[in-house]
Amino acid sequence: MSISAFSDLNFHRILGTARLGNLSDSKTFKLLDVLPELQINFLDTAPSYPESEIRIGNYFSKSDYRFQVFTKFGRGVGDLTALTLVESLDSSLSRLRSEQIYGFSIHDRSADVITDELIELLTELKVQGKIVKFGWCGQWDNLPISLIKYFDYLMLPINTFIPDISTFVTGIDIPIIAMNPFANFFWEYKKTNHVHKLFKEKFFGVYNPEPHYLKLQTSVSNPPSLDEMVKFSISFENVFGLCFGSTKLEHILETCNSLDRLNFKNS
Repeated sequence: MSISAFSDLNFHRILGTARLGNLSDSKTFKLLDVLPELQINFLDTAPSYPESEIRIGNYFSKSDYRFQVFTKFGRGVGDLTALTLVESLDSSLSRLRSEQIYGFSIHDRSADVITDELIELLTELKVQGKIVKFGWCGQWDNLPISLIKYFDYLMLPINTFIPDISTFVTGIDIPIIAMNPFANFFWEYKKTNHVHKLFKEKFFGVYNPEPHYLKLQTSVSNPPSLDEMVKFSISFENVFGLCFGSTKLEHILETCNSLDRLNFKNS
């Protein structure tokens, strides 16, 4: 799949909603109402993000505005089969109160779960109109280049704390979403200098960090600025979006302002 096939995907701001379930419906509605003004038209969620899909679905039931939604399947699921995939998709559609999901991603798994059966089923779901695109949001350091061609996009943790991601990203010819939750907590790094501990506590909460995050340094003597973090995440030619997760409007505004300073706006 070449990048030219994504004429509808230029550069986009994507709000990660892993912590959206911490908000009430009324606070969720207030937050989501503001996002289009900040050029955020995409939401990233998952069944494993507590109440997140439900909050978004409740918003859709009350609002005329429809965000494009990325959701996922696979985290916390035993065997990935055609049955578990369809069940996960149908459950997500129900919670989101939607008939179609924009992006459907394999989540938090290793490459050995990818089978011809899964790829054929995902392709058929696109034909049926239940999903627009399918992608990968799993472990990247064991993902063979030969399998990447089957996906419409990759979601990768492109940030300054995982420098070896650059080698992997360079040369990939399909669109990438840069996942950079670090950008929202950069000022706290400056105060604590304990990157790995802070990341686990502030972002993942009850979740277990994925293996590639264990490569993080345990401390940083001179942490980068927010602009430096964001610039690194979007510095690759095939990055078409930045996903930054926070339920605090001040954090969201900081990242959007950084994108504005770097002259990266939605097309």
